[in-house]
Amino acid sequence: MVLKNIKYPHVKTIEVKISNFSNGLDTETNENILRFDSAVDCYNFSFKSGALTESLGFEKLTLPSSIEDGSTEKAVYPCKYDNENTGFLKVGLYKYYNHTANERADKLIVINDENKVRFCRVINSVPMLLNLDQTQFEETPELFNYNDGNRDCVLFCSEKDGLNSWDSNVAVKKYTNRPVVTNLCIYKNRTFITEGGERLQIRTEPTNLTSWGTVESSENVYITFDSEQGYINKLLTFNGYMFVIRDFDISRIMWFDNDTYNVSKLLCSGSKMYGKTACICGDVGIILAKDGLYKFDSVSAEKIDLKLNNMFNVSGNQNAVATFRNGIYYLACNLKFDDDEKIGCENNSYLNNALISYEVSSGNYTIERGIDIKDLCTIQYESVDKVLACFNDGYKNNIGQLTSSGKMFGDVQIKYWRSPLTDLGYSNKLKYVREISLISKYDAKLCVFTETESREFVIKGGNVVTQLPVRIKGRLLALSIRSEVERAFISNIKLTVDLLDLDYV
Repeated sequence: MVLKNIKYPHVKTIEVKISNFSNGLDTETNENILRFDSAVDCYNFSFKSGALTESLGFEKLTLPSSIEDGSTEKAVYPCKYDNENTGFLKVGLYKYYNHTANERADKLIVINDENKVRFCRVINSVPMLLNLDQTQFEETPELFNYNDGNRDCVLFCSEKDGLNSWDSNVAVKKYTNRPVVTNLCIYKNRTFITEGGERLQIRTEPTNLTSWGTVESSENVYITFDSEQGYINKLLTFNGYMFVIRDFDISRIMWFDNDTYNVSKLLCSGSKMYGKTACICGDVGIILAKDGLYKFDSVSAEKIDLKLNNMFNVSGNQNAVATFRNGIYYLACNLKFDDDEKIGCENNSYLNNALISYEVSSGNYTIERGIDIKDLCTIQYESVDKVLACFNDGYKNNIGQLTSSGKMFGDVQIKYWRSPLTDLGYSNKLKYVREISLISKYDAKLCVFTETESREFVIKGGNVVTQLPVRIKGRLLALSIRSEVERAFISNIKLTVDLLDLDYV
């Protein structure tokens, strides 16, 4: 009898760990070559600390009663002329210096869904939105802070309503035979504007805007652009230059003391850029284009690689808006999520469905999904430092302030994270997942899956390590985490995986 050499499968056991979630999100790289601690889908979780925690949310606006830090804040009362279903379209800060009292007295300006103006002092013992002399515009105006030569004022500008101003002491003043202002910028002690219509020219004068006429004068200077790169949508000034944001172009203007100027191009984009997303963010500007985010300074412009290009590639982001606060660029936009879920506002019609908070210095960011934001604004005055928002959806009758609670006006947001579906670098091995362990301080749902099967676990929150038998197999492996409770803290995930030669399976 001859004994044959019989080969038995060799089993190798490995541990797959996720000790740090801060690698973030990548929707562009093929899943099979991504690191296992990267995410291919993630929303409403923050991973900046390395653990998965609850992220941002909004609550009703509150204002302090005094300029002291830690002053008690009270919710802002609605205007007595508005009903409980009144929506808000726009919010802004009116920067006002009271020369009589020799102090700043900034005010919150709000436009409601009837295009009526409401206002409130930012520091107020009884914060209430007040009616601004029955002013009602035909269309929602743009708001600009300005000084008319005597007082700080806020300008209300639109094509239908023309130029209007309010200096805090008298009723809104309407000017006739004035330019239709669509953009405004103060640069080198001159006022620069774009006017209604085709918006291919910038008009500038050293005189007070409220005294301008509609015809050319010896004081007028016009900077004209060709139509090839589209209309002018935003004017910004920083680093000693003025920047012109057009549909497909960012240009830089340098103005000289002898009233001459130089125009140079920083970026010619093949993708449309959205003017309302352009913000000064410290020493750079940031803007959203159809194919992603760009940053620019006085020398050049470049794309910010967030690995989210596939998500930006939607029908358009013409309703996107942005603001900047304390090193973070906040962008409300429309993202395409590659799943069958409907989160928050997505259960109804919506214009925007996400808020990206991008930390300029580090490049870290989070995505809040299911939030339909109409307008964003930063208010910074004395002890007040907030990001405010108006909404398109069921929260439209609230003025919201950004929080780190992860909730929308008390409503818990669904939080989700998913790893890539990958062979872990062992393309010729079958993976048999024996067990998984993790720390989850709060309740969560965990799903471990392969290309052929899956197992879902309900995790009860606690401060100890949870160990779970899994016992599934496949060539590719992934896991997902879902949280439907208020708080989250998930860390130290470890999978024990047996690798088996496919020849013996």
